[in-house]
Amino acid sequence: MVADATANQKAAEAVALPVETLQALPPAAIAGIVCEAAAAGDVTRMRSLVQAGIDVNVSTPYDRRTPLHLAAASGNLAMVRFLAEECGIMLRQDRFGLLPIHDANQNGHTEVRRYLQGRRLQGSEGVPAGRPRSLSCDTSAEPAAKHQPVEETMNTVFELIVKEGVFSYTTVHAEVQHFFKGLNLHPIYFEQFTSLQIAKHVHCLIAAKRVARATDDTNRMDFALKTDLSGFFLTTIACPVPTEAQTRTEDLVAKYLDESRGNKNDNISLMFMASEGPAFKGGAERLGIFSAEQNRFETVRIQEGETSIEVLASAKFLKEKTMAAKEQYQIIMEDVVAMQRGVARIVPGSAYPGPYPGGFVLLFGTAEAAGGCFFPEMCSAMRFEGLSPRRFYLETFANGVLTYSIFLPNAKEADMQRLRRTIMYSTLLKAFPGKSERIYSSVMQAKITHQVGLYLLAAVKFAYAFFPKEQYAREYTSVHKVLEQDPASQRKLEALYKLCMKELLSTERIYELIQRNLGLSVRLFEDFRRIAVGEQSPGVNAELEKAIDAACAEPQDRQILRMMLTFNASILLTNFFKAETPSAFAFRLDPAIVLKDRPSYLYPAMPYAIFLIHGRDF
Repeated sequence: MVADATANQKAAEAVALPVETLQALPPAAIAGIVCEAAAAGDVTRMRSLVQAGIDVNVSTPYDRRTPLHLAAASGNLAMVRFLAEECGIMLRQDRFGLLPIHDANQNGHTEVRRYLQGRRLQGSEGVPAGRPRSLSCDTSAEPAAKHQPVEETMNTVFELIVKEGVFSYTTVHAEVQHFFKGLNLHPIYFEQFTSLQIAKHVHCLIAAKRVARATDDTNRMDFALKTDLSGFFLTTIACPVPTEAQTRTEDLVAKYLDESRGNKNDNISLMFMASEGPAFKGGAERLGIFSAEQNRFETVRIQEGETSIEVLASAKFLKEKTMAAKEQYQIIMEDVVAMQRGVARIVPGSAYPGPYPGGFVLLFGTAEAAGGCFFPEMCSAMRFEGLSPRRFYLETFANGVLTYSIFLPNAKEADMQRLRRTIMYSTLLKAFPGKSERIYSSVMQAKITHQVGLYLLAAVKFAYAFFPKEQYAREYTSVHKVLEQDPASQRKLEALYKLCMKELLSTERIYELIQRNLGLSVRLFEDFRRIAVGEQSPGVNAELEKAIDAACAEPQDRQILRMMLTFNASILLTNFFKAETPSAFAFRLDPAIVLKDRPSYLYPAMPYAIFLIHGRDF
């Protein structure tokens, strides 16, 4: 009480000073007098100061706190109304980027907060940036006038999160500042989502960070929030080696997309955004945000061969996409419908409006996703080429076509060409459970390259088709000859033979053998590549024969892998290494090598050529 009386006495003495003397005081002293009156809620003193010619739009030298900040913090509605209505005080940020509304909200002064929110004060004035109040965040607060819409969004997001009352004021302030100023997300993120949605995103991020810090493993930070019509996922990301959380999140996103695509009348859209700044201050991993939505298509009946985006796209797509983006989607749609296969195009970044005119955009479209959304393949292809997109979009259309638009503002054209080829390779991979799925998984996990995986799929088909099964049933040929005059018995014998051979050799066993010997499989591919491109003459590789014998204890395992050497040696012509990825791989094989030492009753006449064709669906 004594201190308050002393302060009031000093303030009164200051007001009692002659006007000339009062106006001659240093700015810091004037700010102190005005702010003290505002904090005390003394409207009479404040009115006297205004009449003496003192400007209420002053701020403290260090924290740049205005009289309105102090009045709001103390909860004095009368002083706030006086400053706003009679003095016309400006709504300004302090040195920490906070507004008077934040002070009222923090201190629980609901009436003051509502008044400030409802009243349109004069335009916000920017203030120099400085350190925030919380030592956990030292991100500068930029002038509000410089990026007014984002600044307004940031303030609204802050208020919405604080209002929830889950996390402390200091934590929310630090995280909101880092989210808007430290992560450096693409500007379109703040255009795409409302303040309430962004507030939910930040709220989820704070919760995920708390869990990661509690386990002392920021590499595992992730969060998933799913509803009937939407999914939101965030995670730490890294390239080319993904974080543990990233792998887990991508699996969740893939599952969500595949489940969502069950209804052909529903549109699925996915947006991915990657931060440039670290998810944790001082960390290495960045933040990745996935946001998926489901919408209904307006069109009920689609004519065969329809390519118009205006007919095939969802209303949300047509409303949000720019004209430049629609033009590119239209081109890719026409190509996919005309060619009936996957198509990839590379477009300069300058074709799209925005702050990043450099780099390139890769557009991919396909109608062959077989119920899935091709999401794991796209993530694997980008990671395999060491490319991390700033953002990408998935969109499905009413005719079953799905598209990806991948934005890489820092990529070179050579990088994009490699990515394009790898993505097209992905369209030819198969994932049949228990069989080709083994090869597919090895490619997705980057244990082998896409080329090696595709080669192995063809080599398995060859080994199964031409494996000399007759060597394991020599009595069969003798009995078959004895029954030459009894066709019915011969057919029964043949059926029994096929059943026995199926048990003897199955594609499952071949795939399992390859998976156990991936290192050897890569060497087999290199042997195939050198022969196919003309670096060496066709022939059985003796060095690889020794490696096979050393790696396999079972004679039949050795024979299976030797069949792949036979496949390599028999190559006469292939389109495997063409510049444009074919819709299916074709191999012309030398019959003399493939059928060497095979019984004449199986192949009475030597064929002119043997062709092996391998595609995604056959």
